[in-house]
Amino acid sequence: MGYASHLFIQCECGQINQIETSETHVHGKRGPQVYDVNTKAALAMIDVGIGIRQLSRLMTIMGVPSSSERTKKKRERELFKPMVDVARVSCHEAITKECSETRIATSGKGLTVKYDMCWQKRGSGRSYSSSSGVGTAIGQLTGKILDYDLRITHCAICHSAEKAKRDAKPHNCQKNWSKSAKAMESSTGASLMENIEEVSGVPVAVLIMDDDAATLSRLKEALDHEVKKWSDINHSTKSLGNAFYNLKSKHKTLSTDIIEYYKMCFSYANQQNKNNEIKLKETLTAIVPHSFGSHDKCGDWCNKSNENNFHKYLPHGKPLTDDALRRDVQVIFETVANNAERLAPAGSTKDVETTNNIYASKAPKRFCFSKSENLKTRLLNERKRKQRYTQQPVVKKRRLEKKKFRNKIKQIEKKEGVTYKSGLSLSLVTEDKEIPGIKQKPALLPFSSFEGSCILFDLETSSLKLDSEILQIAALNTVSGDKFDAYIQPNKSIALSSSAVTGLTANGNILFYNGKPVHAVTSESAFQSFVLWLEQYGQVMLVAHNCKVFDARRLLNTCNMSYLTCYAAFKKCVSGFADTLPLFRQKFPGLNSYSQPKLFEHFCNEQYNAHNAVDDVISLHKLMNISKVEKQDVLEFSFTVEAISENMKYDKMVKVDAESFGDLVKGKYMSAQMAVKCAQSGLKKCHLDLAFDRKGFRGLLDLLSQRKQDGSPRVTKTAAVIKKITGYYENK
Repeated sequence: MGYASHLFIQCECGQINQIETSETHVHGKRGPQVYDVNTKAALAMIDVGIGIRQLSRLMTIMGVPSSSERTKKKRERELFKPMVDVARVSCHEAITKECSETRIATSGKGLTVKYDMCWQKRGSGRSYSSSSGVGTAIGQLTGKILDYDLRITHCAICHSAEKAKRDAKPHNCQKNWSKSAKAMESSTGASLMENIEEVSGVPVAVLIMDDDAATLSRLKEALDHEVKKWSDINHSTKSLGNAFYNLKSKHKTLSTDIIEYYKMCFSYANQQNKNNEIKLKETLTAIVPHSFGSHDKCGDWCNKSNENNFHKYLPHGKPLTDDALRRDVQVIFETVANNAERLAPAGSTKDVETTNNIYASKAPKRFCFSKSENLKTRLLNERKRKQRYTQQPVVKKRRLEKKKFRNKIKQIEKKEGVTYKSGLSLSLVTEDKEIPGIKQKPALLPFSSFEGSCILFDLETSSLKLDSEILQIAALNTVSGDKFDAYIQPNKSIALSSSAVTGLTANGNILFYNGKPVHAVTSESAFQSFVLWLEQYGQVMLVAHNCKVFDARRLLNTCNMSYLTCYAAFKKCVSGFADTLPLFRQKFPGLNSYSQPKLFEHFCNEQYNAHNAVDDVISLHKLMNISKVEKQDVLEFSFTVEAISENMKYDKMVKVDAESFGDLVKGKYMSAQMAVKCAQSGLKKCHLDLAFDRKGFRGLLDLLSQRKQDGSPRVTKTAAVIKKITGYYENK
């Protein structure tokens, strides 16, 4: 019953009436109903930030009969899903409002998001071993929480089962992290920004955060566009102070007052030059010479015209004279000045810090709330103190287990490299030093079934490049025969080779087809009209000849890069794509050519006006009808929008990462093909640098010959090839 009671009251007539002190509600598929008061007690326990045993002690002191720990835990777990659902809905509403405010305040620009992470255990500055962390993203304009995420390294139920060498019972396991606590912030930040963009359909343009983690580099890997970073001014001031305190043991003349003076100058410089990057950089560069009596670089803020210039905050009011100190301080301020672009907006994450303090009040850092049992024993009470001291072998075993775990974490951190360090971004270290696992190209898996409409479409572009402009788009509904056709105004020149094939030329923004001007609209108008046309058919699948290699990639690249709002609507109605080129190759083997004009000539015994988008979709429809291509045949060569998008991200990553091996290819230490193979496995040149620095030739051999799931090497296992790469490092 818990905190509920049954009162038996005898009436004057002698009848005994039973009265319950709490209403009940249904929870689960079977079993007795649950008293509301027990669920409310669990909710109050969570809200005030106490645990099961604390609540039991409170009720015991008050003389109120309490429920068992098991009952309290059940009621706490009952609240878990509703609370998560409510929080998620609230975040989605906040994202919608932030997008609305952004469109009003900065039309055409993306979201500005504040982000920070807090850990549920205090760090010493040298050791970070928290078993959980909470990352929070808050909108700049609304000040509302847009999203949050947790990283948890331990689960009590899983740990007990592992210790007992048995399978864990079914439970809501919260463990989702196996790396170090330092690496939580960058990973959480990237996943939050990805989710915000996915929900809103609007890109995150600016990220406001501290300079302590390698979040920005992880974010660049996760997103397809550039993200500006604004440094939190309070964290930057603190990082500057820490840099000076590190110099204090080296320079005896560097007192606390001087450190505070430099921090004050830094704050004034940011306040007086907000949103003025050039002026801020000039001011930061002038601070050190100013403090040493040189005013050539000073601006209006300096009283250099006064011959008896008095330095109010320096010792004895006089400028500093230690040349060795000046050199070291100059290095610090030059580093800060190089980051003027991030500092100039004077961003602040005070909202996130306030939220972190709320988290700490609900889940105090001196307790561990991250395991599945929310309130396990935190401190043994005094009655068990003697028992605690008599269990020395157990205590020693636990200490050895902790030492083993700490050593394991050190090995993980060594592999990860610098992922969290005070002032990491200001010291210009922006990339992780962790060697990633083997990456593979995402597979394009076909639909098993599809109930929507098949839409044939075709594009004519300004060139064969991925970033070429679409000049004409046409589509045809295979059931109703409805057509869509639009010519698009070009913004760039059209390649001569494309004009020769398509007959499309341009003079300024005027588009000509076979020398005659055609009605062309802006690309934004064309794609919005195309999406509106598609939406009338519900869920659709876009079908084209050579779709996987050409049409789908050009269409997604154009929509995703230029029309994010349109792209969000596009993804809602378009389930995927299908390619008829491999379909005809499989169904009709042995033909001389599988190009659409040749196939049409083979099956229809006639020719058509090829490379006009409208004629192409009409001819493809006729070709499919004559060759008796069914919808199920098309599904075999289909793929989702998400799958081809991930495929494009992978190809882009490979192209960028392969360029990092430019010095090795140029010096003929590695072939261009080998550079591409390295990039395809997820490696960059910096990863080879790390492998060589750690173990030399052996490190490169272990890395490049790492086995894939199919048993093949990650890149190569040929010793001669790896030795040639080693020569690059030995000759440096």
